[in-house]
Amino acid sequence: MRVKTEDKPARISGVRPECVHAINTAKWLCYERGIDFVVTSCTEGKHSPGSRHYMGLAFDMRRHTIPEEWINGFCAELQARLGEEFEVMIEPSHIHVQFNPQRPVNL
Repeated sequence: MRVKTEDKPARISGVRPECVHAINTAKWLCYERGIDFVVTSCTEGKHSPGSRHYMGLAFDMRRHTIPEEWINGFCAELQARLGEEFEVMIEPSHIHVQFNPQRPVNL
């Protein structure tokens, strides 16, 4: 696993255990498929107001290391491994993963 260091580095401080679990799950899925896994954003950067990034419950990963024909299947597999309390979204420049708890959690 790599964390983006060029340009504006990704910062992992403040990441919650739920997000660490999702990062590890994505890392292993990439490893199984021979894909370079790079976290591009966690708690830093500009995101929409109320973004789960600011709570340490979301991360972005580099998309261009995954062959385009694999993107949908990769994200579907990641979603299946993480379960319904997570959301995996394909964005134009990255894959966004966030924790959406079904019940209140102590944030």
